Amino acid sequence: MRDDNPPGPTTQVFADGHNDRGTGATTGGPHDLTSQGRAPIRPCTYPARPLSGGPLDRALPKSGRWHYEPKYNGWRALVHAPSATMFNRHGQRLSIQKEFASALALLRDVHLNNGAEAVEWFDCEALERRHTIGQGTLLVFDYISLKGEAYLHRKQSLAHVLAMHNYRVQPCSNAVCSVGEVDPDELDPLEFYHHLKRLNAQWHCPFYEGVVAKRTDSLYPIQLRSAALEFAGWLKHRWKG
Repeated sequence: MRDDNPPGPTTQVFADGHNDRGTGATTGGPHDLTSQGRAPIRPCTYPARPLSGGPLDRALPKSGRWHYEPKYNGWRALVHAPSATMFNRHGQRLSIQKEFASALALLRDVHLNNGAEAVEWFDCEALERRHTIGQGTLLVFDYISLKGEAYLHRKQSLAHVLAMHNYRVQPCSNAVCSVGEVDPDELDPLEFYHHLKRLNAQWHCPFYEGVVAKRTDSLYPIQLRSAALEFAGWLKHRWKG
């Protein structure tokens, strides 16, 4: 776990020691983020891949400020909203895209601007087949931007345009929701972590897998070098076993 050199607001630190300054992709530039004049659509980045931090109750202390999100049991999907196109974490077209037709139509109607440009790309968890809760629903936990917006700013922007999923309640099917985050000053992360596990038992379903900790000043790491590249600004904490 590499939180000895956490990412600041202008540098993205990856597990291989590589730094991406700013948010420019390795094999592209700003034109990779929009569909204007381009066909077919190609993913603008690989979805950010968190480092494994192990079970939260055994994790080392983190430096800096971190918030916590639920880790959902679904399919990772990078969504190009205007074209209703979904890519998996390897940058390939998601084979079960048709199962999300209703949610994609809803997401296409979402209007979110970062300055003069409309946001087109959303990082989501797609719920389908792994369990019966919320099938066909997209849980949007981030978006891709060249503006250099910190994590907390992106979360606030999403909350303004999408209803937030209440983690205590099962999501509806064929819907679109944003994913909230837990501030350690308001709820102890370990309590949150254990509460999600209790909800799984209550619902008789492996809906949650743990939590993901995200550094509050981190930028979204846009990169096309490798789908396996891990981002040190995010740490996943699964339950043991």
